[in-house]
Amino acid sequence: PIAAVQMEWSLASREIETDIVPACKELGIGIVAYAPLARLMLALSKEEIATPDEVIGTGFVSMQFERYIGENLKINLGLMGRVAEMAAAKNCTTAQLSLAWLYHRARQMGVPMIAIPGTSHLDHALDNAAAVSIALTAQEMQVLETVSRRMRGARGGPSYMSITFEAQQNYNKTEEQLEATTAAQAAVMEMISKGTMPTPEAMRDKLYEMGKSRPG
Repeated sequence: PIAAVQMEWSLASREIETDIVPACKELGIGIVAYAPLARLMLALSKEEIATPDEVIGTGFVSMQFERYIGENLKINLGLMGRVAEMAAAKNCTTAQLSLAWLYHRARQMGVPMIAIPGTSHLDHALDNAAAVSIALTAQEMQVLETVSRRMRGARGGPSYMSITFEAQQNYNKTEEQLEATTAAQAAVMEMISKGTMPTPEAMRDKLYEMGKSRPG
C-alpha cells in the first residue's frame, strides 16, 4: 500500500485538488506538499512585493516559470499584496498565513498532509511550524480562495510541465490564459536572444541571499 505521495500544493498551485486529493482521501494516502510557498512567492512581505525586480524578477526568470514573468507577475504580485495585508492584520508573516491556508484546506478535503517548505535557518523553520496553530475564519478562507483562483501562470517551465500529470489534462486554459502563456514564453525567448537571461549560478546566489532574510 502507498503511505504518502509527494506533490506540489499551495495557494498558488492547486491542480492536485481535482483528482489526486480525492483519490488520496478515498485510499487513505497522506500527502507531502512540496513548494508550499510557491518557491518564495507566498512568503513575500509587503515591502518585497513593492520591489519585484529585486525579489522575484531576477531570481526566477531563468526558470522560465510563467507565473514570474511579465503580466502574470504583475497580476500575481497584486494578489499577493492582499495576502500580505491579511497576514499583517493577523500578526503573522505572509509565509505563515500561506501555510495555515494549506493546512486548513487539507482538513477541508479530508486528507492528512504535511508541508515541507525549504529553509536553512532554524528561526524560519520554527516560524513555519507555528503556522499550524494559526486559525482562519470562513471569511478569511473565502478571501484567500478568491486570491488563489485569480493567480496566473503555470507552476513550472515548459520542459518541467511537459512531464507532469497536468500535461495529460491539456490544462483547459481560457483564451486569455493562453495569450498570457504565449507572452511569457516570448519574453523568455527575447531575454535569451539578448543574452540577458540570468545564469544558473546567478540565480542560485540570488536565492541564497533571499533565503537568508525569510523562510524558503
